[in-house]
Amino acid sequence: MFDAISLPFGANELLETGSQLLVLVGPIVLLTLAFYMAGNLIDLVKKANSGGSKSESTPRRRRNFETVVDMDSSGRKRIVYKHPY
Repeated sequence: MFDAISLPFGANELLETGSQLLVLVGPIVLLTLAFYMAGNLIDLVKKANSGGSKSESTPRRRRNFETVVDMDSSGRKRIVYKHPY
């Protein structure tokens, strides 16, 4: 079916390029995840050190989502959360 098609690279080259891309992009992704999760981990440690009861803990920080009440086509209200970015 695809006998007439020839690619300018082989499977080994494709795997090698993919692994090199992971070596370049992997640390950036891990650093991004670390910054994203740092707030949650700090809250978890604080909660574990303070005794952990929910009534004593500080309220969870919320992301800066914008809450918008919108009307759909049938006239019903719906709540839409928009990310600021």
